[in-house]
Amino acid sequence: MTTADPTQPSAWHCLGPLQRIPEGLSQATVGQSRLCLVRHGPLIAALDDQCVHAGAPLSAGWLRGGQIVCPWHRFRYEWSTGRADYPPGSPAQPVHPVRVRDGLVFVRI
Repeated sequence: MTTADPTQPSAWHCLGPLQRIPEGLSQATVGQSRLCLVRHGPLIAALDDQCVHAGAPLSAGWLRGGQIVCPWHRFRYEWSTGRADYPPGSPAQPVHPVRVRDGLVFVRI
């Protein structure tokens, strides 16, 4: 369960302590939004979990360098920007702003 950050607009939601978010890919739910979280050490990103191509759960994919590889059709997205790398001309994956404050991770939906 997430809670709103009282010091930020209501669109920011707390996902909990950074230490509790596993390295690599994981999934989180904020209201009706399913998110694919990517953690690489102190860096964290949040993308829509549903692949824009065919609806696959990106959190079930894998990381290759700075990219998430979709588990169904192998589409590749840069996890920091959502930019599609393969196949050429594919739409970007929506990315949500993330910030870490006092060891807590907040995502804006």
